[in-house]
Amino acid sequence: MLLYRSWLKISLSCLMFLLIGVPASPQLRINEFLSVNSSVAYDADFGEFVDFIELYNGSANSIDLLGYSITDTPDNPTKFKFPERVLQPGEYLLLWADDMNKVPGDTAFCKYRMTMIDIKEYHLNFKLDSGGEYLGLFDSKKKLVDEVNFGVQQSDVSLGRNLLDATLWNTFSEPTPNSPNTAFGSAKHVYAAKSAVSVQSGFYDNQQVVSISSSSPNAEIRYTIDGSTPNHKSTLYTGSIDVIRNITIKSRVYEAGKMPGAVSTHSYFIGEKTGIPIISVSTNSNNLWDFNFGLFRKSLKEREVPATVAISTKTENLVLAATWDFVCLAQPFSTSHKSRFR
Repeated sequence: MLLYRSWLKISLSCLMFLLIGVPASPQLRINEFLSVNSSVAYDADFGEFVDFIELYNGSANSIDLLGYSITDTPDNPTKFKFPERVLQPGEYLLLWADDMNKVPGDTAFCKYRMTMIDIKEYHLNFKLDSGGEYLGLFDSKKKLVDEVNFGVQQSDVSLGRNLLDATLWNTFSEPTPNSPNTAFGSAKHVYAAKSAVSVQSGFYDNQQVVSISSSSPNAEIRYTIDGSTPNHKSTLYTGSIDVIRNITIKSRVYEAGKMPGAVSTHSYFIGEKTGIPIISVSTNSNNLWDFNFGLFRKSLKEREVPATVAISTKTENLVLAATWDFVCLAQPFSTSHKSRFR
């Protein structure tokens, strides 16, 4: 009886995350999906951070998707039908689950560009439910190709095939749309530790030497100094960083068999002479300068993008996390008090 209860407990825990359909690893398969896309990637047509599904052709032959379909409703296998589209061996195809129902060659109005556009990507006629639901891929004869049932999902954490064994599924805190899944995923939803720095954010009169560390001796640390979010291809930390000018250092811990740890962000101001607080906003450069959707494009209005915001003064430092409308929570370093900041 004890063995049965233990088995039942483990089985129910697994069902909370994922139920995999048959076959476990088809040649044309659902390779990764993200149902809460807060900051990972935006589509090239409308510039929105929306749910996505990634297909992958793992066979040695090209596959014409004409007549194939994908659905979130088991009773309606042909909910979204593909037009003619040949997927080459080893090729990925990204589908945006935004309920727009558009395919390449269609036209639509883009509110951020304030004009009609020619659609370049695939936009499904349904969205993914972050509370969990069904996904099914069918061929032109309505035969099941691949399916998955998933449970409650977290923001910016995807579910995807294990890089070395496609019959297994992992969670990824660093999703990779239109690219191979990384080795930094977890079957048990375990994160690597958060990195730590030797010098905290703030104002300094002279150059600072910043060291980054991890509590795990087997982990590696990746970091950036250009405002972008670190990923597994970012600069590998091998030694202390000389901070001789105003910069923001973002770092992240990577450990095999675990999801990357939370991003650690620290801003440094060297030799600044000011009596007023300084606001530091760091984000990926394409969120600012992208030709179609960068915030510095005059035509763009009210578009939100993910960013890390820090306010620093000579007497008090605050760390905030916010989108570009600056609706966020502020927390002084020295206390646990939180306040609303706009």
